[in-house]
Amino acid sequence: MPRDRHDSRTTDRRSFVKAAVMPAAFPIAAMLADPTAQCAEPAPGPAPTGPDIVDCNVHLFEWPFRKLKYDRTEALVAKLRKHRITKAWAGSFEAVLHKQLDASNRRLAEECRTRRDGLLVPIGCVNPVWPDWEEDLRRCHEQYRMPGLRLYPAYHGYALDDPEFVRMLSEAAKRGMLVLNVEWLGMGQL
Repeated sequence: MPRDRHDSRTTDRRSFVKAAVMPAAFPIAAMLADPTAQCAEPAPGPAPTGPDIVDCNVHLFEWPFRKLKYDRTEALVAKLRKHRITKAWAGSFEAVLHKQLDASNRRLAEECRTRRDGLLVPIGCVNPVWPDWEEDLRRCHEQYRMPGLRLYPAYHGYALDDPEFVRMLSEAAKRGMLVLNVEWLGMGQL
């Protein structure tokens, strides 16, 4: 018999995030926002005035279905600086539709690190229902030094109750990695 939507045994997305992900996200978010926690040299010139602003929803590179105004990193960085963004957690549009996530994660890490000013923080991507996702997670953390992951369940075809998704969250938590679900952020459900 199907469970009622309001049955006390079910967990909705908001409750799941609050209980499982949010307690781990705040300390990591504070660490990412702290400029002294980054190993990159600060950019020369005057320091920005006002509060530090962290943009957690930045994507680099091209979206495959239309030309975007800020698909070149230089233009995007200039726009972020204009709006006094001091950190931008950058994912890759390539990770949304491509199946070679390691290549996408590697390119993202290299692009963020070539800036050398610490503005762009690379946030990798894994798909827990694809083979060898554990290796993608390991590379994001150990090789590319990414502090977090950005997930696309709707594009990648998995549900939040998938056992591999739950296992991936556990493995990311063991590594102290932040996990962002972009569809939730984009739909304003958090």
